[in-house]
Amino acid sequence: MNKDYMEAVQVNKTAKVNSSGKVSFAILPDTEDEKEKPLVNQTDLAFRKKARNALNMEKKIMKKLELHSYLEEMRSKANHNIFDFFKGIDPNTAPRNVRLMYYYYLSSTNLYASMQQESIQ
Repeated sequence: MNKDYMEAVQVNKTAKVNSSGKVSFAILPDTEDEKEKPLVNQTDLAFRKKARNALNMEKKIMKKLELHSYLEEMRSKANHNIFDFFKGIDPNTAPRNVRLMYYYYLSSTNLYASMQQESIQ
C-alpha cells in the first residue's frame, strides 16, 4: 500500500486482552472532552445483541408460519382437484384404472398449467 496512506490511517490505538484471551483495539481519545466519555457503552451493545436475537427469532417464526400457510393453501387446492376428479368417476371402476386415470388427470392439468404460463410469457 501507499506509504502516505498508511501514515494517514495510523491512529492512536491500545490493545486490550479480554478474560477469554481475545485482543481488541480501542481508539484512544485525542481531546480532554472525549476522555471523560466512555469509549463504548456495554449495556447498549448487550441490548442490541438481545434485540437482534429476538428479531432473528421473529423472522424464523414468520418464515415457518408463511411456509405453513403456503402448504395449507397447496393442500386445499389439491383436495379441491381430487374431489373434482372423483366427481365424474363411476363407483364401479377398478382401483387400478382409477389410479391410471388420476395420473392422467394430474399430468393433463400440469401440462395445461405449463402451457398457460408459456402463453402468458
